[in-house]
Amino acid sequence: MTNDITSSLRPAIVMTGLFAVLLGIAYPLAMTGAMQAAEPGKPIPADLVTTSGSGLDPDITPEAAYYQVDRLARVRSLDPAAVRHLVDESVEQPLLGFIGEPRVNVFELNRRLDGIGAKQTP
Repeated sequence: MTNDITSSLRPAIVMTGLFAVLLGIAYPLAMTGAMQAAEPGKPIPADLVTTSGSGLDPDITPEAAYYQVDRLARVRSLDPAAVRHLVDESVEQPLLGFIGEPRVNVFELNRRLDGIGAKQTP
């Protein structure tokens, strides 16, 4: 009976350890390396590396939003100053000034970027 339980638990324990190493160490290191290669010399905001990419939480830190301004402006053919201004306007302050952290709603910012992009298209 003990041998049966052990043989059933062993694969679960091994897979748990494997996924812990893969997703807890290897993936963040790979993402950090990729971002350093894309933007050498710029410090990477931690939430760009450690936050889930599932899209369940639409908010990022203002630092993460500012980090991406130049790339967004280049990809969308917009003026970086205009994108930076939109990020400035999109920063939501903590509730009552002290509950939570400043954040930028990515969905709302993308909608606003779509709006100015449509105005600049001839």
